[in-house]
Amino acid sequence: MKIALDSLKGYLLEEMMAYLIKNTGYDLLVDENQDPLSLRSTGLGLNIKGLGAEHQADVLGQLQWMPGLTYPMRMFVEAEFRSGKTGIKTVRSAVAVVNDLNQVYTKTRETNTPTKRHTYSYCVFSASGFSKSAVEMAMAHHISLVDVSGAEYEPLRSKINETAKNIHRSLGSREEGGTLNSGGDHRFAFIQSLREYLRRRLGTWTGVEDYESLSLLEEKDPIFEILEELAVFVEEEYTELFAAVPGAPFLLVMKAEDPQAFRNYLEKYPAHRVHVECRYMKNSGIRWAIHPEEGKEYELQFLIPEQLQDLILNSVNPAKTALNGDRDYVSNLSVYSHSSEKDEIFRLEYNPLKINS
Repeated sequence: MKIALDSLKGYLLEEMMAYLIKNTGYDLLVDENQDPLSLRSTGLGLNIKGLGAEHQADVLGQLQWMPGLTYPMRMFVEAEFRSGKTGIKTVRSAVAVVNDLNQVYTKTRETNTPTKRHTYSYCVFSASGFSKSAVEMAMAHHISLVDVSGAEYEPLRSKINETAKNIHRSLGSREEGGTLNSGGDHRFAFIQSLREYLRRRLGTWTGVEDYESLSLLEEKDPIFEILEELAVFVEEEYTELFAAVPGAPFLLVMKAEDPQAFRNYLEKYPAHRVHVECRYMKNSGIRWAIHPEEGKEYELQFLIPEQLQDLILNSVNPAKTALNGDRDYVSNLSVYSHSSEKDEIFRLEYNPLKINS
């Protein structure tokens, strides 16, 4: 059973990101029974029916609150953990999937009424940044790109790398000892078992069936211990990430230096002015650092491609700016938060003409 090390790191990064952004309101879809009309469980995992083909949905979330003037929203999460930048091939595939799914329109045979539709989006995480062509393609088709190559994610990347190597080493020793079936079906069964264990452990599993260990992982398999170390690490060191929407159709994923301090501030000031500092990182895009305008009770950081920053900052309304002067011009980052008790939207207000760089 051969699983490329880079692929294994990507699977682990996907599950960690799904956990860290779960408080934005996206619940994972894990079983066809959650939507029999559009989902189908296969030996390779979950498939979703498009207009022209079925598409594999390794990590697919559905937004639990309903935005206005749209269908219920679903988002694919894909992560790449490779040495080189994520290229246009990945984005091109995302565009094809989203376009095919968003064109699905069917009616029931019995009543000839339209079946339930969804609006699909796609978010790609990369541990090594994105190529220029990938960014340009993503911007043209509203594919969100999240760069986790920055220093703030170095401990997470290091732990995922260590975890993947330990799992890879364990699988290799079993193959050499003849205790592991090398068939392709077993490879997919192993990946599904790995994902399900992490989802149940981190609380992102939404299925109703009891857990059944798949063929390659027994109840006390040492690989579970390796995965447990990763789960404990991400719970203790990262807690959660925060998702925001700027004046552009993209998702920004932000890391707070102290997540609880940020939440406490939002409780007191749901809408407040912030100060933004931008720093150009060599070959890595631009790092935004955000803190309250009147103090430093919290700090948020994230990396974005230079082209995306230009799109956000160029959304300034020239007529309004000329009329009022840059003093009064305000742009917003809308931060989303979901819990079982309530859904909230917070507003971080900033003047794009006064961003320090």
